[in-house]
Amino acid sequence: MKSTTIEFLGKTVQVLFFLWAVIIPFSTAGMQILMGLLILSSIIFYLSQKKLPFKYHPFYFIILAYVLSHLISSMLSQNFSKSLFAVFSNDWTLLTVPFLISLPITSEWRKKAFVGLLFSAAIVGVIGVIQSVTGVDFIKGYALTSQSNYYRAIGTYSSFLTFAGNELFAFSIGLAFISYYKSVKGWKFIIAILTLLILFGIIFSFSRNSWIASLFVIVLSAIILYPKKILHVVTALFGIAVSVILFFPNLLERFISIFDLSQNEGRLTLWATSVKIIKDFPLFGIGSGNFPEFFFEYKVFGYTDAFSHAHNDFINITVLNGFFGLITWSLMWAALFYFIIKAIKNYSFIELDKQILYSAVIGISGILVAAMFQCFYTDLENNIFWWFLATTSLQIIIQQKEKNIAIKI
Repeated sequence: MKSTTIEFLGKTVQVLFFLWAVIIPFSTAGMQILMGLLILSSIIFYLSQKKLPFKYHPFYFIILAYVLSHLISSMLSQNFSKSLFAVFSNDWTLLTVPFLISLPITSEWRKKAFVGLLFSAAIVGVIGVIQSVTGVDFIKGYALTSQSNYYRAIGTYSSFLTFAGNELFAFSIGLAFISYYKSVKGWKFIIAILTLLILFGIIFSFSRNSWIASLFVIVLSAIILYPKKILHVVTALFGIAVSVILFFPNLLERFISIFDLSQNEGRLTLWATSVKIIKDFPLFGIGSGNFPEFFFEYKVFGYTDAFSHAHNDFINITVLNGFFGLITWSLMWAALFYFIIKAIKNYSFIELDKQILYSAVIGISGILVAAMFQCFYTDLENNIFWWFLATTSLQIIIQQKEKNIAIKI
């Protein structure tokens, strides 16, 4: 095939990756469509050069172990076809991992994509603030949940929890990118403003799990990126917290509710019921798609306003796939962190690529903290953003490894 055609296909992959990143904070349908087009264009690009469209990485074995937990749980469940369909409806994203890891994205286009994503997430954050103050969702027309004198922002999604989860990912990217730009003027200032707007979106979602995770992310970012300035970070956090409370006393009321068991009865009931189910199905769980039926069969006494999942990713996966599922799912993220940290120690990356690696560690660590109080992995919008960070990190590592091998040869 002519070199001009290959160049065109390569450029198409770069542009689609940029568009995919930009649309993630905005649209559920958009992020899926562009992901599909991106993978298809990448396959055509590689096949035009008579190359395989995916590259090997040992991370695949851990994914296969997690998939195996799904298959065993489905086979042992009351309805195999129903359970298997439920698995595919959420974890179909696992099928895309080998292709996303192998994307031939250049460092230049990764930079454009991540900066573009920050602009998108900041715009959505502003939309969230407007929603919270006015109580009007002028995008989709959904009824917003009131919260004292404000409303819970949902951005361009249908749920404040989904919105807060994806803004948390973007917030982590922003924190990492601030450290990349050295001068306070110019881009460092712009990225700082974008990151602040994203944080406002999280705050006005009134999502307590994302509040807690945001604090964790800020401290973790300081430890990784500014290890000598931890005291400055703590002082700044305290100052921001006092300022926010003075201007928005309703936020303090919401934060204090974290420690009020009476205001968390719904989650506590779900967790207690889930523990009962786990005791009867400890190894392989009840199978995906079966939580509502088992919830009513095992329900403990207490109030709850939801029963679709356990409102905790760790507990939810244990209920559905047993401890085998929990261990393999947890190993995926532990392995990802291991591969990233090992690569940072052993390879010399372009500085911006290194910041992306840091943002993946910070962002996924943050969502795992938030996941102790909510199911984010089973939410497709959060799931796709999650894998966007994870696969881009492995993509960077594979490319650098190939460069090192080429240099040695």
